[in-house]
Amino acid sequence: MARCCQGLGAAAPAPAADLPSSSSGATRPAHLVRLLRAAGDDRLLSQGRRIHARIVSLGLEEELGNHLLRLYLKCESLGDVEEVFSRLEVRDEASWTTIITAYTEHGQAKRAIGMFHRMQQEGVRCDAVTFLAVLKACARLGDLSQGRSIHAWIVESGLKGKSVLANLLLHIYGSCGCVASAMLLFEKMERDLVSWNAAIAANAQSGDLGIALELFQRMQLEGVRPARITLVIALTVCATIRQAQAIHFIVRESGLEQTLVVSTALASAYARLGHLYQAKEVFDRAAERDVVSWNAMLGAYAQHGHMSEAALLFARMLHEGISPSKVTLVNASTGCSSLRFGRMIHGCALEKGLDRDIVLGNALLDMYTRCGSPEEARHLFKRIPCNAVSWNTMIAGSSQKGQMKRAVELFQRMQLEGMAPVRATYLNLLEAVASNPEEARAMAEGRKLHSRIVSCGYASEPAIGTAVVKMYASCGAIDEAAASFQRGAMEDRHDVVSWNAIISSLSQHGHGKRALGFFRRMDLHGVAPNQITCVAVLDACAGAAALTEGEIVHDHLRHSGMESNLFVATALASMYGRCGSLESAREIFEKVAVERDVVIFNAMIAAYSQNGLAGEALKLFWRMQQEGSRPDEQSFVSVLSACSHGGLADEGWEIFRSMRQSYGIAPSEDHYACAVDVLGRAGWLADAEELIRCMDVKPTVLVWKTLLGACRKYRDVDRGRLANSMVRELDPGDESAYVVLSNILAGAGKWDEAAEVRTEMESRGLRKEAGKSWIEIKSRVHEFVAGDRSHPRSEEIYRELERLHAEIREIGYVPDTRLVLRKVDEAEKERLLCQHSERLAIALGVMSSSTDTVRVMKNLRVCEDCHNATKFISKIVNKEIVVRDTHRFHHFVDGSCSCGDYW
Repeated sequence: MARCCQGLGAAAPAPAADLPSSSSGATRPAHLVRLLRAAGDDRLLSQGRRIHARIVSLGLEEELGNHLLRLYLKCESLGDVEEVFSRLEVRDEASWTTIITAYTEHGQAKRAIGMFHRMQQEGVRCDAVTFLAVLKACARLGDLSQGRSIHAWIVESGLKGKSVLANLLLHIYGSCGCVASAMLLFEKMERDLVSWNAAIAANAQSGDLGIALELFQRMQLEGVRPARITLVIALTVCATIRQAQAIHFIVRESGLEQTLVVSTALASAYARLGHLYQAKEVFDRAAERDVVSWNAMLGAYAQHGHMSEAALLFARMLHEGISPSKVTLVNASTGCSSLRFGRMIHGCALEKGLDRDIVLGNALLDMYTRCGSPEEARHLFKRIPCNAVSWNTMIAGSSQKGQMKRAVELFQRMQLEGMAPVRATYLNLLEAVASNPEEARAMAEGRKLHSRIVSCGYASEPAIGTAVVKMYASCGAIDEAAASFQRGAMEDRHDVVSWNAIISSLSQHGHGKRALGFFRRMDLHGVAPNQITCVAVLDACAGAAALTEGEIVHDHLRHSGMESNLFVATALASMYGRCGSLESAREIFEKVAVERDVVIFNAMIAAYSQNGLAGEALKLFWRMQQEGSRPDEQSFVSVLSACSHGGLADEGWEIFRSMRQSYGIAPSEDHYACAVDVLGRAGWLADAEELIRCMDVKPTVLVWKTLLGACRKYRDVDRGRLANSMVRELDPGDESAYVVLSNILAGAGKWDEAAEVRTEMESRGLRKEAGKSWIEIKSRVHEFVAGDRSHPRSEEIYRELERLHAEIREIGYVPDTRLVLRKVDEAEKERLLCQHSERLAIALGVMSSSTDTVRVMKNLRVCEDCHNATKFISKIVNKEIVVRDTHRFHHFVDGSCSCGDYW
């Protein structure tokens, strides 16, 4: 007996002195089996081992081996199961099934599958219970290939009709992501409630939410009543409020609305879809609530920014005696924008001893950063065991506050402490540089970061590449932005977000033509534009005055159904207005079906202002308020600009005064500059100077340059000198201050002083920006400077110009030679005037244009003589001539200009 019991399990069977003696008849096998079953059912391992010892002493271990295996399986003693199994000389399907089950239940799925293969090698036939045991092992392991091979054995054994096996196979296929195989099996099998749940769950887990909901509806049509778990899965996958309400109706009809798991899933579904009122109703009506229910509701409020409701609910939870879990505190921290509430959460974490938990600590770090309390964030950062998320949170906080230097210092410390930067680290640092382009070391830090990103292998990632493009563009390094876009990844690997980044960056920094070039390349690579792309391209079209390109984009938006979107409609109206196509802008504005917001009103007011319709701009300004949109800062910039360019000095001054009094808006630098322009253009230079001296903020270059421009118009030498000195003091490198003062002095006949100003300008290495004009004909842009003879059709252009000048002289045009600020004779002055760049462009346009409109762009303000000449030209050629200069559009039609000769 001692030899037989030598290797038994974790402990040898105890002496059997308390068992009935053999003479009592209690040693019959049937009686021993009953004793084993009773010990197993009650999980009495010690008693089972004593019975086992008696069985060994009676020499019945082989006969009762399977009963012993089942005893130890029930008592969860894997060692005893292995020991008994190893000593059995004959192992049948029950023996193998028991040990496979034991391994599976003890988390040793690989050994369970290994035993199944040994069983096959030994030729032991499997029954349904064996297959069930090994399939559970496959499910725990997530081993699809093993599941498929066992599925084949089941089919071969003729057991494929067993619903319990089919359901488990369905679960394996679904959990391994092989939904196609799961659904193929599902359609062929005899289905019960478990089958439907498995199929719905498989599709839900793989993201096929629509199919999951279709199956949920189909099961009911086939007369299968959904169980709790079915309803929970359906609520998890519903994507619309109508679907959630329909499932809620079924829940109510099933009488399961008050069950804990269903009510929690129902509240979570409403919350996820943004219907917090219904979620709160379900939550409040629930018969019972556990910490999971509270967590779901708290998380919903936090994620949707309802922090006051979250704080009240959190307080109510504590009042009702529900102890918050770590998940509760993390949920409450997520999205928390109230510092007071955040501190309450932190206090609970301290009370529960969770203050050093890394997950909760990171959530609290993020909360303090978001709530604008960097000191508390730094204090917490020093106390928690930091990981990469902690460092990234601190770097992100510095980036969002525009603290580039602090972000870089944290990055350096992170590396010194042996923490490897991750993708999010570089994204945060690039944002920090991009938000501080004026900082001395911004460009240098950006280049260093880019170099490190390339060496780490992150450069090819679209998100990183996009951030690099934005960083360079923000720092004004447009060529590097474009180069990094092309180097970061092959162009055919860029997604729409990457293309949007480069197009937007180029457009925002005044490189409209290059932005349009990238847009064309995007189309060649087969990347479909979205709303953001189209808005960026429309902005680029406006910047480059590329009306034809803008109309092509508009056509795409019309056919894609995006034209009616308010965001897109605003961009369209702005593009047409800035390209001088006012009727198209007005048509877009009036077609907007939804309620117009202040942004689209601003776009249309600016369009009227830029195209010389000051009266229309004012009407729209008042109409905007009648329709319920309150003017913002940009509204006042646009309407004041309209008043200044339209000669509405009294109206403009009254609107400026009303900003603070009636609208509570403090004037900014732009508003003061507009107001100075209003007064200056009207000739009220003393009032303009007085306004500057009374400004709430220190006058900037823009304000003094505006006054300087007015002094040129009215030849106010003394004020011109004052404004010039202020501009030069604030921005010594601004060449326009020298040019305008020189023109003022020359216009007043002070030639020597004018020459001195020009000489000083040249000695400082400053050069006047050359006047340029360009015109687009058949998708080709033609550019001119004054006296330009580089164009291939130069001879034709000058002949046409001579013809036009001869004809306009006949109907009354007289050159204003006073505008030529050089000491030359009258004939030379006339020659110089008629060769200005805009006239060369207009001559080419008249020669080449088959349409009724000639469109010309100029990089400087149109001079008075060119303005007068163009009026006459429009009359003799019977075409509308649209000239866009730096300030506005001039629409010349039949001898008149839209600006009313006031610009």
